Amino acid sequence: MDDPVDQVHVLWGALVGGPDIDDYHRDITKDYIYNEVAVDYNAAFVGACAGLYYYYGTEDMKPVENFPPPEEPVEAFTIEALVNQENLERTQYTVKVTSAATQPPAYLDGFTARYYFNISELLAKGQSIDDITIEIYYDQVESDTKGAAHVTVSEPIKVDEENYYVEMDWGDFKFYGTRELQLGIIAAQDSEYNSNWDPTNDYSREGLEKSDTYSDTLNIPLYRNGKLVYGIPYGEPETPPSGDDNDDKDGIVYGDINDDKIVDLTDLTALSLYIIGDKKLEGNSLKAADVTGDDTVDIADLAFFKQYISKDDVVLGKGA
Repeated sequence: MDDPVDQVHVLWGALVGGPDIDDYHRDITKDYIYNEVAVDYNAAFVGACAGLYYYYGTEDMKPVENFPPPEEPVEAFTIEALVNQENLERTQYTVKVTSAATQPPAYLDGFTARYYFNISELLAKGQSIDDITIEIYYDQVESDTKGAAHVTVSEPIKVDEENYYVEMDWGDFKFYGTRELQLGIIAAQDSEYNSNWDPTNDYSREGLEKSDTYSDTLNIPLYRNGKLVYGIPYGEPETPPSGDDNDDKDGIVYGDINDDKIVDLTDLTALSLYIIGDKKLEGNSLKAADVTGDDTVDIADLAFFKQYISKDDVVLGKGA
């Protein structure tokens, strides 16, 4: 009931339990006595309103135009990752994909992700991509479905002479929330029985922690139905740092929610998660999220930010 803490939807015209005899109302979601929208008294309430209209309504009583206001759809897609272990023979990592669609909440499918790695150290020792194998250690989809569905993992796919990626494909499995997948990239020994794997030069390894804590990453791009929805593929330029046009008088860079001096998909995702209640923003991060410059952070900021990321001719902080 408290996930997300701030409710995503507005339920117009519903009668909750409401204040007690002393006009006290405890506005806590889990306190159903005050906040539950129950069928019994809502049925009576609607019936009473219908009766009043039937007996006392007039022809000039019209519904309010454009009410209730439409809700704009929100989609938040992210990838987090961590390194479980690494050495001269392997990289073992876990990715956590988040799919959150609202208005209405929806189970979505068609997700793929790419983990990029570099084999220059193997090539220098006379090895090749044929010395690489991929293993799956944990697939939450398979666990959730008791083996009825699973993530498909490709063999290494070539980008250039030194760089490859492995593609993780959730296919037609629909989910809402997060799903985890743990893989191993394993390098065989060379002809002299030496292990030469170096995980530190892998594009998708950058910024990840070797721990039990997930890190946000743009270097494991996420696609839905073939369209990039999060991250930056290897070899593609990053969104350039925001310029002076996006700065306000207090030095806040509109859109730079995570304060890394770049306005990109990571910031857009942070705003999406804030709008649906899955992330808290405070201080300068909250100020930077006000990309329409109207002193509020809401669905309008999200729509405006999407236009900016899509390279539309908009300037953050200057009004939608």
